[in-house]
Amino acid sequence: MDAVDIGWLAGIMDGEGTVTLMKRYGKNNTRFRQPTLSITSTDYEILARVQSLIAGTICNVSKYKERMKSAWIWSLNGSGRVFGVLQVIGPHLSCPKKKRRTAYLLDHYLRVTKRNGHYTLGERQAKIAFEDAFFKL
Repeated sequence: MDAVDIGWLAGIMDGEGTVTLMKRYGKNNTRFRQPTLSITSTDYEILARVQSLIAGTICNVSKYKERMKSAWIWSLNGSGRVFGVLQVIGPHLSCPKKKRRTAYLLDHYLRVTKRNGHYTLGERQAKIAFEDAFFKL
């Protein structure tokens, strides 16, 4: 991505995007939270450009009322892919909450997350404390 694309993407994330931890379910229905970026828009072309720049998935958003405009959501999941994007656009974000969440994820997520998903009681408590602190940002 060139500087214009990075600035454009940071602006879209500032205005319409979300930096979060989404619930996922692994083997044996174990719950875990995975770093996720998402953008919801009624303009499909914007999301298609995001997807062309950094991959991800685009899905329809269900209408609750007939008069609602069609909308789509783009999302990117997984710490490796999400962190790659956040390292590039993070310095260009303007939204204080998204800047704090980006910095917190990059600084702490890998330290408290076990690759195999097997946690001791202390490690599980640290992971839960990390998630609680993240959502309070």
